[in-house]
Amino acid sequence: MPVVSKSSESSTELSKLVYDNFYEWKLETQKELAAAGISEWVIDPPALPATASLQLAWRKEQKEARKIIVSSLSTVMFEKYQDLINAGDMKVLWDALQAAGTAHSSGAQHIANIKEELGKEVFNPSIESANDYVSRLRKYRLRLSGDTHPFTDADIKAKLIASLPRLGDWKIVRSALQNNPGDLEAKDELKVAPTAEPTAMEANWVANRGRGRGRSHGGYRGSRARGRGGWRGGKATGDHRDASGRVEKTAKLDRN
Repeated sequence: MPVVSKSSESSTELSKLVYDNFYEWKLETQKELAAAGISEWVIDPPALPATASLQLAWRKEQKEARKIIVSSLSTVMFEKYQDLINAGDMKVLWDALQAAGTAHSSGAQHIANIKEELGKEVFNPSIESANDYVSRLRKYRLRLSGDTHPFTDADIKAKLIASLPRLGDWKIVRSALQNNPGDLEAKDELKVAPTAEPTAMEANWVANRGRGRGRSHGGYRGSRARGRGGWRGGKATGDHRDASGRVEKTAKLDRN
């Protein structure tokens, strides 16, 4: 079935074609037509055979192609293209749907909306693997087919690297991805999620990264302003040449 659209219609309409999901719908519908062995009906329809026996098979295929396409349309799209549907030429109907869908999907506002969604996609290692995240990002490549700047594997890789936690075994994954170009699906380091069960400290870091200016580049190992002992030592080993506030902070650690 075609993928879920953002239609506000009833639940029975949620898997139907609307302009916003044209490229996803097109791929899924092409797959259904191919599975039925009747893809040619939207590419180069066969001519009506001369013999009655062959005409029966021809009409059966035509009916099946029509069923697949029409059943995948939302009510709004069905009403809009009802005349072409009734005419019975599935190639003409397909071309009309494709022309309208392509025009809408290449529109600046449509592309901007999808890119805004993409920008909010964040990798969360506590609930998904790196491969799951990559698969999720790949769906945007199809949705952005109408953009003049395709969303490539290189873009997916860059977004993945930027989203990786900066702690534990993830440092190894980050380094491997940065130093080894190629198809992400071929990367062994993506097949097993390091630290699949993150510690509470790691989970807290992932949940709160980017909040506050004092968080370190090293993640949970301490703040940027810590002394040499960091949070692990608890001793006043900081640089006493710092401001007075620094000395007071380490002094409190001494008493704990």
